[in-house]
Parts: sequence; C-alpha cells; structure tokens
Amino acid sequence: MTLPINFKLPELNDAQSPEQITSYLQDLNFELQNMYDQTAQNVNGFIRSYADVDGSEWIPTISSTGTTGTIGYTLQSGFSRRSGIMTEIWFDIAWESIGGSTGTVYVELPYKSSAYAGIPFTNAIITETMVYPTYSTIAITADANSYQGRLVQSGSGIPNTTGLPIQPVGRIRGYLKYIGVEDE
Repeated sequence: MTLPINFKLPELNDAQSPEQITSYLQDLNFELQNMYDQTAQNVNGFIRSYADVDGSEWIPTISSTGTTGTIGYTLQSGFSRRSGIMTEIWFDIAWESIGGSTGTVYVELPYKSSAYAGIPFTNAIITETMVYPTYSTIAITADANSYQGRLVQSGSGIPNTTGLPIQPVGRIRGYLKYIGVEDE
C-alpha cells in the first residue's frame, strides 16, 4: 500500500482581505478533501477487475505447467477484490476437454503475486470429476512472483508441493487470498 507523502497545501499570506481569506479556506478545504480521499482509498482499498459491468467480475481460466492445448470450458465464473495489495478471488471453472495439455494445472490469477519465500497463501478448493490419489486433499496456492494459482495435492506420502496433473474433464470451485504486487 502506498500512502501519499508530499502534500502541498495553500499558504496564507499576512494582511489579506476577507475575500482572499475565503478563497484561501476554499482552496485549503479542497486540498484537504483530496488528501483524505487518496489516503482512504489506499488504506481501505477498492474493488478492481477486468470486467466493465460492476468492477468485480473476473473471467477465470486454467492453464498448465507443460503444454497448454485448447480448453473447452463449460463454466467460467469468478470475482476478484483488491484492497490495497491484498487480493481475494472466488472462482468456479468447469471444462469438458483439454486438447494437447500436459503438466500440472493452475488457475490464471488476475493480479501478480508478490515475491516471497515459502507458501503462505494456501486455501482449500472443491473439485468434481477429477482423479487424484486416495486420501489426498487439493489446495490452491499463489506461486511467488507469478500469475499462477497452482493446484497442489497433499496427503499420505505426497509432498505438499506436488502439483495436480491437468485433467481431461473437471470442475474447480474455490477461494484464494494472497498478497499482490504493489502499484499494479
């Protein structure tokens, strides 16, 4: 989050007429209101997205770490909210065909994730018609310094960073909160 630091307020000179003082106070009020609006917007954040409708809709897509072929989507619904550099996404993606895709699956994020060490941004998701090992759970994590929300497996005998292989048919519904890049 970047807060404004260089404020230039109008100055009051000595021996001014009442009209000049009134004008000065109006200018001062305008500048202070502007300063407050900028600070409030930076502190509280606001909803941003690529959609033109209501400023919160985002069309999620999936891709893969290997070759990404043609994907036949049956559902792409998503919302993003950005408060300062904190980013939240909600998504529901379903597909019926993945032509020529290989590797592990990830959700394309609307905002770039910050550079960090470790995997602090992991959230659970719900999958349908996807195959993965017994006693596994699937989560999504925002990879550092990227636009990738990687789906990872965890469970007995599976390292928690093992990506989920891309599936020919599937549905992913989920939520992820992560720290985005400043001034994006």
